Amino acid sequence: MNRLPTAVPRVCDSILDFLLLAFAAWTVIYHVCLVLRVGTAFATVAGAVALVPCGVVAFRRVTIVPGRPELESTPGKATRQVRVLTVVNLVAAVGSAAVLALTRAPWPAAWLLWILAAGAAVVVTVGGSRWLDTPAAPASAGVAGTVVALVWAAALAVHALLLQTTSADDTYYVHLSSWVADHGTFPLRDTLFSDESFPAIIYPPISSLEALVGALARISGVGAPTLVYLVVAPAAAALSVFGLWRLIRSWYVPMAGVALSVALVFLFLDAPVHRAIGTTVLTRMWHGKVMLAAILVPLLYVLLAEYVDAPTRRGLVLLAAAGIAGVGLSSSGLFVVPVVALGCLAPIALRASRRAGLAFLATAAYPLAAAFATLAVGGRSAADNPYASAGVLVRYVLADGVPMFLAVTALLVAPLLLPRLTAARMTASTALLVGCLLTPPVLLAAFHGLGLGRVLWRLLWAIPTAALVGALAVGLAASIRTPVLRLAPAAVVCLALALGGTALWSLPDVGLAREPTWKRPADSVTAARWILGAAQPGDTVLAPTDVSRTIAVMSGEVTTVAPRGFYARALQGADGAYVGQRLRLRDFADQVPAGRKLTTRQLGRALRLVGVDLACVPDDEEARQRLVDVGYLPAGEEGGIACLRAPGRPAL
Repeated sequence: MNRLPTAVPRVCDSILDFLLLAFAAWTVIYHVCLVLRVGTAFATVAGAVALVPCGVVAFRRVTIVPGRPELESTPGKATRQVRVLTVVNLVAAVGSAAVLALTRAPWPAAWLLWILAAGAAVVVTVGGSRWLDTPAAPASAGVAGTVVALVWAAALAVHALLLQTTSADDTYYVHLSSWVADHGTFPLRDTLFSDESFPAIIYPPISSLEALVGALARISGVGAPTLVYLVVAPAAAALSVFGLWRLIRSWYVPMAGVALSVALVFLFLDAPVHRAIGTTVLTRMWHGKVMLAAILVPLLYVLLAEYVDAPTRRGLVLLAAAGIAGVGLSSSGLFVVPVVALGCLAPIALRASRRAGLAFLATAAYPLAAAFATLAVGGRSAADNPYASAGVLVRYVLADGVPMFLAVTALLVAPLLLPRLTAARMTASTALLVGCLLTPPVLLAAFHGLGLGRVLWRLLWAIPTAALVGALAVGLAASIRTPVLRLAPAAVVCLALALGGTALWSLPDVGLAREPTWKRPADSVTAARWILGAAQPGDTVLAPTDVSRTIAVMSGEVTTVAPRGFYARALQGADGAYVGQRLRLRDFADQVPAGRKLTTRQLGRALRLVGVDLACVPDDEEARQRLVDVGYLPAGEEGGIACLRAPGRPAL
């Protein structure tokens, strides 16, 4: 039991490092395969070979000795200037949080206070003595803290397994994994609406996670949806806890188990809107972009601090791997990773420019190169991405009310409470950088110069907000010796969240099943399986939207007419796509008023132009008769769905 607080954290950290290195190696292999047009067989073998050096680097025991003299301030009594700046930070931070959370005031009012608070924190952490002395080393995780972390990791893994919810994005991303599993190649063109006949709706396909799942599904014989929902989701959920725990420990925060618990309570009670931090992390953990925010960003802070305090070649390798992995997880890594690196290393460059420069180059080189390559080849996405103001972007992520008040206060104040000075500088500087990037002229420049619009709300992911909420709750009473009083701020924060937050489980589309489940409606899974049994490889299938999405998730051998209008509209301008006809057929299959108004002639023309081989509609006499009227032949019915096959297309 005495070895638990040291052995378990070391093993967990090594596992994180190994998976980081292995995924980065896979991402490079995948990108090479895209360029050379090589399939999954070569990629799988190369990836397996790469696991050996990844394991050697990850599990080699290395002692980190933080606190190089040239980077640390001399501990001492806080000067009057530092005390004044600390008060300025606190007042401005609370003011900014109050304006954002409790009013609808224009963004500039909150922004000015944000910049003032973050600027004061940067000056204090970079330039002078603080209220806190910098510890020479982190405190032991402790038996209780270690047990708390393991329990939370198991709880989130089980939660991910039992979670009942859906995500429209799975229509594209999980489908891509299924397509790779079925075909054994990595596509450069569209697979959702055609067999690579149309241009890809997201191009270039730099994210490597979907290809990895597809390759593993192909060699294992396990369906891609099963791997995504029942393996990737719980594994990523557990890893997110280990990443958060590692970050909190790397900050030398006392009572790491309490800080971790507060951070996770914040996530569970911060679910008022679709893009809120809690909703994002806890309901879509199998998405690469969520892993970027929940696992990679915390790990990146850890690795940057480790390298800055004790530079090693291993540290540079891990930083390079983090940059590559960010690209492999999501295209958002192209700007989130460089922002984190720049924010964390800017204050370090003032005292150790060479060290900061090497760390930035290692971390940001691959994302920046991928970003330039994307621009060079005419990158595009499915998003209708208009300009959005900074205030809108901030509220996308931080919403409003108590969770926003705590989040903004934590990201601006908590840096001053972090015992590790390097971490304090990095978090304060990144909060200031993100605030500067949220300046309207900068946002306009990014929108017009880079084509980035609403997706810039993910800039907020560069700040580990949940961890800072936990650090704030613990740091406010860190100097108090009485255990009950030390826990009081954490209890108050949790109580405030319970009273003023929105619980994840209160959302209408989120629930828990009694057994592990796919993240698709159960009735749509049953219908999709029956339809796929009646379809032939290469068929274009018309079905109600929910069923179409599940078919896309399950199979790469058939295509559906319009599983998501958002993606269908991205085909606008492609020869032979007939986007308008696809949307009319979707309305017909969904039996909405617009679809019911289609004349027989209009219906027949749309079916013919899109090339629908199998038309499946709710078992409604009128809908079936209309399909018969245009020449379709009954192919069977089951579970409230009736399917008819196009004339001249033989059934199985």
